[in-house]
Formats: sequence, C-alpha cells, structure tokens
Amino acid sequence: MIITYKNSMAGPYHIDEGLPCQDSCFISMGKDGLIIAAVADGLGSEEFSDIGSQVAAETAVTRCAEELAADTPPEEVRKKLNNSFVEAYRAVLERADKDGNARDEYDTTLCLAVYDPASGRLFYGQSGDSGLVALLSDGSYKQLTRQQRDEGGCVYPLCFGPDYWEFGEAEGRVSAFMLMTDGVFEQICPKLMKKEEVTVNVPLAQKFLDRFDCPPDKVSELEQASAAFLEKYPRSKLDDDKTVVAVINTDAVPARREESYYAPPDWTALYQKAMKKIYPPPPKQEPAGEAVPEEAASAEKSGGETRPARLRRTAGSSLRLLAALSLITFGVMSWIFREELEKCSAIGSLGLVWACFLANSSILLPSASIPIVLEYSLVIGPLQAAFFGAFGASMGEMTGYLVGRSGSRIVPKKISDRFCALGPRCRYAAVFVFSALPLPFFDLIGMLSGALRLRVTLFCTMCFLGKLIKMLFYVLLTQIALG
Repeated sequence: MIITYKNSMAGPYHIDEGLPCQDSCFISMGKDGLIIAAVADGLGSEEFSDIGSQVAAETAVTRCAEELAADTPPEEVRKKLNNSFVEAYRAVLERADKDGNARDEYDTTLCLAVYDPASGRLFYGQSGDSGLVALLSDGSYKQLTRQQRDEGGCVYPLCFGPDYWEFGEAEGRVSAFMLMTDGVFEQICPKLMKKEEVTVNVPLAQKFLDRFDCPPDKVSELEQASAAFLEKYPRSKLDDDKTVVAVINTDAVPARREESYYAPPDWTALYQKAMKKIYPPPPKQEPAGEAVPEEAASAEKSGGETRPARLRRTAGSSLRLLAALSLITFGVMSWIFREELEKCSAIGSLGLVWACFLANSSILLPSASIPIVLEYSLVIGPLQAAFFGAFGASMGEMTGYLVGRSGSRIVPKKISDRFCALGPRCRYAAVFVFSALPLPFFDLIGMLSGALRLRVTLFCTMCFLGKLIKMLFYVLLTQIALG
C-alpha cells in the first residue's frame, strides 16, 4: 500500500503581514502505479508568486503523469522531466500574460519526484532551494538534492532555465521519500551537517517517513499530526512557509540500522567544528630541517577539502579574478586616454558609439562620454548624438556587469544584501534610474546586476533608456544655451 500525505501552510511572518502562503504542492498517480509529486516555492519578493508556484507544480506533475510509464528508460525519463520543467515555466508565463501582470512577478522554484513502487526507483528534478530526502531499503536516509543559491544567498528559480536545472536518480531502492520547501528542508538537512557523512537530521526525518505501520484508516490522522507538528515548530528556527509531501511504500519496509544512527546530532560538536573551519588555528611550525612525512602531506585537508580540490578551487577563483582585473584595466586605460577618445567623434556615428563605449568601460571612474556627445551634437544634431551616445555608453557599462558576473566581491556586502532583497522589477527600475542620474557610481549597480544574473537584454535596455534621457537633457540644454 502507498501512503501519501501533504501539508502546506503560511509561515509566521506571512501570517503577521497578512500575506498568502507562497508554497504549493501536488501529487498524482500516473501509468503503471507511478507516483508523481512536486513542491514549489514562490519567491517572497514577487507579488503573484503564490500563483506561479501552484501553476508550476500542477503542470509538471500532470505532464509526467501523462508521459511516463514504469518501463520508460532512465535517459528518456530525464528528458521527460526536463520537458515537464519547460512546460511548467511556459504555463507560468502564459498565466502571467493572461492575468495582465509582469512575468517576473510569478517566479517560483520547483522540485519534482517520480517514484515506481514496484521497482523502488526514484527520479527527481530540481530548480531552486527546495529539497528531496529518501529513505532507502537499507534503512539509510539520503539527501538527494542540493540548494541552488549563489554566494549572496539568492535562489536560482525556475526562470533561470535548463542550464540551472538538475535531474537525477536515487542510488538504491527507495522505501519512502519526502519533498520539502526550503524552510523545512533546512531543518531536515541543516547546514551544520553539510560536510558530515550523514547530512540528514535522522530523528526529525523519522517523524515524517518512518510510518510503515500506519493503517489505511489512520492516514488522515497522520496528516493532521504532521500539520500540528509543523504549525507548532519554534518560530526562531522556522519562520518561513512550510510545505511537506511524503510518500511511503508500506510494502517495502526498510532494514533497521544500529541505534546510534537514529540518535540526535551533537549540535555543540557540529557548531564547534564549523567555527574551526571559519577561524582555523594557526599552522604548526615544523622544526628546521625536519621533513614532513609524505603520507601526512598527501592527507592534508582544509575545511573538508583535499589539497588537489582546494588547488583547483583556488585556480578557478584566480582565473575569475584575473578576468575581472583585465576588464578594470581596460576601463582605466580608456579613462586615462579620454582626450584622445573625444577626437574619435569626427569619424562619424560609429566613432561616437565606439568612443562612448570605451569611455564607459572604466570601473568606478568618471566617464568622458558626455563631453564627447556634446561635441558631436554640434556637428550632426542633438537627437542622433544622444541616441548613438547612449547606445555606446550602455554597451560600455557591460564591463561592470561582467565584473559582477565573474563573482568578484567588490561591492560592500551591506549594499549587495539590500539590492538582493529587491524584487526583479525593482532591480531593473534601479538600473534605469541610476543610469539616468548624473552620478558616478553606476558601476556598483552594474556589478550587482551581474552578480544577481539579471537578464543581459533587460539590463542593457534599461541602461540605454536611462542614458538616453540623461544625454538628451544635456544635449538640449547645450542647444538652448547656444541659442
């Protein structure tokens, strides 16, 4: 027998603010007894993300229920899962267009599972920071998905596309599993246990999944008990919306492991271990002339990483930093030779675009594009000068965007956190406003936009419109002054 139950409720913060629960979940039975389930978490900064999460979850599950069967080959299953994500995102966009609202106000995450009770196989798809935990037939609890977030903690939602989506299959026969949105997932799979051999808070996961003795007439009581547990969970630990979908195959009772496996984690030891990684003790000084044993050198670790892995990570960071420094150097040189750039205006419209592009390539330095445009407006006309100047200048601002995209941490964290807290609509509005203002720190907005991976086309469009307004103002003011 298959037991399924689900709970989705608004978190304390949303209740206090009078906001709806932005989580959604959906379960369906497909061909050959397949169980398909999904959870979706609407982005809290978006006005209609509760609708987006509902549409995404229902669409993905329905699509898989229609197209997957027990004998579908694994590679074909992954393709179908990817197609279901595409259909889910398309359905979200269509709903936004139908409602007459901005599409980015419906952004959501999506976590999907397809389970075959007969074989115990479990396939999954992931976009965002929700999660999936499985109880295998050998009695072990396994975390199957990772949270998709950037260094600033911002989530990668469904709209980021196939390059960010992840699909996979559980290793081993699955007896039960649960899907959770991020609030619950971070309690089941705490960050303190991320580097441990067992990454799941087993005693807490047991409360939801170790229910193989539940009779059919008691399933509703099980659902009510789990809802009460989530509702009473301490607000200091879980203030977010709470959604759980559990699927239990009572015909596949898992083995029992040693009792120590089910003991509560030693939170004090885990915290101390994490602090040592953040603030490591100073290295021991080896006596002069004494060689370090080869086996000790090969076993050297830092923060849980082997030495080769650390070297590869350091090399990757160095390459990104080198790319950022190259862009900055390119911009600084264009600022130093700004007087020579002004002479490029005589070449024509293409020269104006190129000169303004170079003039705005500098990072955190004043731009010389306004004098270039003013000089050119006296030759070819104000409107044309403002248009081509704004186009070149907006393309030049891509250097700041690329520096942010490279992962360079130049912008102060306080400013980055405030920009990250804005919704997508407000971020694009900030690009437009700051590009139109005669202020010298637009590069900060460009780097933040790159770090948060704002769409390049929209970033350039907003930047162009803002700079066009600014240049029109200066050009027309000059024309009036000259009579």
